[in-house]
Amino acid sequence: MCGRSVGIAVRCNMVADQNDFAILRYNVLGGLRARNPNMTEFSEVENAFDLSALEMMHKVGACQGADAEMTTLAQEIQKTVAKCTEPKS
Repeated sequence: MCGRSVGIAVRCNMVADQNDFAILRYNVLGGLRARNPNMTEFSEVENAFDLSALEMMHKVGACQGADAEMTTLAQEIQKTVAKCTEPKS
């Protein structure tokens, strides 16, 4: 869900530019890495994140809806990304 949510955020113009995407990607992967500190090979997780983000960037159509729907979508994306960036306690 982490990569998919970031991909939707990009497609729906919730991310200002490639720098914001890079920061989100870095933070999410950092959170996922913190959840799995004993994982020596993290490239599979990075690849899965990138592929799911790219898939959603291309799969989501014209991201349109009523203001309330778009606000709800943005809130859900923010919640998911926040969960992804936090290490599990």
